[in-house]
Amino acid sequence: KTYLVGIGIDITEQKNIENELIEAKNEAEKSEEKYRNWFEHFPHATFIWKKLDDDFVMVRANKKAYEESNG
Repeated sequence: KTYLVGIGIDITEQKNIENELIEAKNEAEKSEEKYRNWFEHFPHATFIWKKLDDDFVMVRANKKAYEESNG
């Protein structure tokens, strides 16, 4: 005789959560790309600063800032 034994586990909820996380990641990436594009093409010199101890350090500048500083 041949016997078959198996165990089934419903992973529907796990897959739903996984799909939600993937969708959220994709939305965050779209939002970041939109912000980065806006920042780079903003018509005024724009800088991002980070506070480091008692000082500030420039982290990023857009294209217009570089154009104005080199021109």
